[in-house]
Amino acid sequence: MMILAVDTATASMSVALRDQGSLLGEITLQAGLTHSETLMPSIDSLFRQCSRRKTQLKAIGCASGPGSYTGIRIGVSTSLGIAYASQIPAFGFSTLEVMAIPHQHDSSNLICPVIDARNNRVFASAYYLGKQVISPDNYLISDFRLLIDQAAQAYHISQALILGSGRLGFFHEGLADGCRIMVLPDYDAVPRGSVIASMTEQAYLKRADMSPAESWQELKPYYISLTQAERNRLKQPEKT
Repeated sequence: MMILAVDTATASMSVALRDQGSLLGEITLQAGLTHSETLMPSIDSLFRQCSRRKTQLKAIGCASGPGSYTGIRIGVSTSLGIAYASQIPAFGFSTLEVMAIPHQHDSSNLICPVIDARNNRVFASAYYLGKQVISPDNYLISDFRLLIDQAAQAYHISQALILGSGRLGFFHEGLADGCRIMVLPDYDAVPRGSVIASMTEQAYLKRADMSPAESWQELKPYYISLTQAERNRLKQPEKT
């Protein structure tokens, strides 16, 4: 069962192929190019380097947001386009959950994926042992910091791990009410296609009776809310 996974929801781009329960390959880029420039060439390169064909695909998964309005739209529309053409199911997953999954067995820390939303704001949520304990939203960093402390107290945790593109805003948070903040390095900041591929495989097996068309209807962009820059961009009249 071959799975293609796609993420273009943030500044990075990641694609992965998984087959028979094993990762075949992954390409992750953060080279300053637009996703429209890198996504399809990366997918084509991945199939070529893994000696696989798109006709072998059984399902596709993508990060459906939150994140960049344009990036989410590119990832979801590309995934749906491939799914339509191949008549296979397509599944969407929260970008924040994708970032948190690799740490789901950590019993010592609150896991806080954060995506930069500009103006001292982040798209963020928090997880403990795989369970969501702070709902995803567009938060002021200071407000989210208070929610971290409340969740840490509720679950008797002394430290929170901050990961993602919004992590830099937490370097100055330090100590608050006994909950330490640890900001993880940049290699932990990027949503990975390999994680989405594994999540897609599980979703496919769990919902084996779902028709491809049903899955396409469920896969929608998950914006939460737009950043201020994106709101301003959308207000600008189109050039003719």
